[in-house]
Amino acid sequence: RSSQRVYTTLEGQLLDFSLSKVECYCCSVKHIDQITGEPLLCDRQCVLSCIVAWFGSVCDFEEFVQGSLHDHVKRELSKPGLPCLWALSTFLPFVWMAFDTFASCLWICNPGLMMTALKTPLD
Repeated sequence: RSSQRVYTTLEGQLLDFSLSKVECYCCSVKHIDQITGEPLLCDRQCVLSCIVAWFGSVCDFEEFVQGSLHDHVKRELSKPGLPCLWALSTFLPFVWMAFDTFASCLWICNPGLMMTALKTPLD
């Protein structure tokens, strides 16, 4: 239930997204570093200029978030479970660890066999 609540909240936030509602840390502290007292550059100005450079305008970016991004997130989150490739990827380190352990055991138990295996070309 809690995950469904999170998905519903996220969906609502994406559909209602507006840069005018976004808060920046620098603006919340009036552009003064709380530790040093030095002035801070405004993150909002930097982010807005990047958004305009990448999307053409703030309005186009907001439409992207409310439309394409919302649809993509909703589609991906509605899929059941973990994608197969992700599940296999999480298991891969254990496979490599098993190979390493197996090779170490072979080396300790029978170093001559390992040396022969290393010298034999793979055909």
